[in-house]
Amino acid sequence: MQSSGNSSSSVGEDGPAILYTGKYAQGFAADIQAAGGIITAADLSAAQAVVKPALQAHVFGVDILAAPPPSSAAAITAALMVLAGYELPLAGSGGLGVHRQVEAMKHAFALRMSLGDPGPDPAASFVPHLDELLHDMADQQYADSLR
Repeated sequence: MQSSGNSSSSVGEDGPAILYTGKYAQGFAADIQAAGGIITAADLSAAQAVVKPALQAHVFGVDILAAPPPSSAAAITAALMVLAGYELPLAGSGGLGVHRQVEAMKHAFALRMSLGDPGPDPAASFVPHLDELLHDMADQQYADSLR
């Protein structure tokens, strides 16, 4: 950051608002713009967090709660669901196990390309059919079809 001082201790003491509306906001925006971004201090000041429900899946006998898009958690969960249909241990099954892992990740990250950032308004997602795709990625029958 262009601002002087130790920002990490200030954020720890004062909270993240110091980056968005506090003494570091202008320097934070300037750093973003210097890297080619378009965010201004006014943009930072107007930003608000959007809390969304966690993605849920049950894989390998474990309940998974993960961050929704734009994270890649749905892709990782989809890959695990594909792999869950094979006998264990996957890592100890040599070339076949590696092949299965690569194929599971190939399919999962191909699906990830369709996710994108849903945007702040659940009723007007930036990505059409996002809920349908997320449902498919968490559906065991869909994972079985990929396998």
